[in-house]
Amino acid sequence: VGFLRSKSIAKYNRNLFSVEGQVAVLLWASAYVAAAVDAQSSSSCGGSTIWLVFAVEKVWYFYTWIRWNQNNDGIKLVKLALQSHDKLDVLAPLFLTLYGIGDLTFGIMFAWLWLS
Repeated sequence: VGFLRSKSIAKYNRNLFSVEGQVAVLLWASAYVAAAVDAQSSSSCGGSTIWLVFAVEKVWYFYTWIRWNQNNDGIKLVKLALQSHDKLDVLAPLFLTLYGIGDLTFGIMFAWLWLS
């Protein structure tokens, strides 16, 4: 869905989820995969600065998620989107309402890897 409907998600938060922002998300995902491969090939991955960088990045996205939810009624947006003729319209507000939970979870995991 992502780039095919980039305007749908960007309309709710055009700074963070522009096409360029979505490309950045994909680049970070590639960095996560590379770090996971490195961690599996190494006997010790703890303390690596990359995990700290990933944790800080997740804190940033969690912070922007909190800010967005303070200024928007995500549940109301999801309900409005459900009334649309295009059921895919619900994906953008649903994602924006929930993505911070995953970012917090991964942020904790990355911080734990850095500290271990």
